[in-house]
Amino acid sequence: MNNRAGRSARDLLNEYDEAALADILYRYGELKQSRKIAQRIVQARATAPLQTVGDLIAVVRPLVRPDQEKKQLSCIFQALRIEVNGELTALEELLEATKRVLRPGGRLVVMTYHSSRIASSRTSSVRAMTRPMPVSTALRLRLGVW
Repeated sequence: MNNRAGRSARDLLNEYDEAALADILYRYGELKQSRKIAQRIVQARATAPLQTVGDLIAVVRPLVRPDQEKKQLSCIFQALRIEVNGELTALEELLEATKRVLRPGGRLVVMTYHSSRIASSRTSSVRAMTRPMPVSTALRLRLGVW
């Protein structure tokens, strides 16, 4: 994670309220149990602050299915990383900047793993168009076929 960002995952876990944690876990980690996980984190930190990755894992492990543990823990860490690093903000800024350098009719390709980043880039790409796009292009964007 970005150590220069001024805040850490530890800060988020120990300072964000339950609703904010749940929102981050749901939006960036796509976790259906985001509210339960956030509630468990807030309950645990009332006893002692979460200081290590091990502390976090110990808190959320009871909520994670054993056969899905690696995937769900990865989603939790992904959500924290995206928030700490401000990754969606950085993507939005990049897409906004392309308006100034991309010629009309020019193309920009954004490859991303996470669906919220895809949705974000689609939205910005459509806003960045300086002329109407052909219907076939609009349909490809809407369907996720780039």
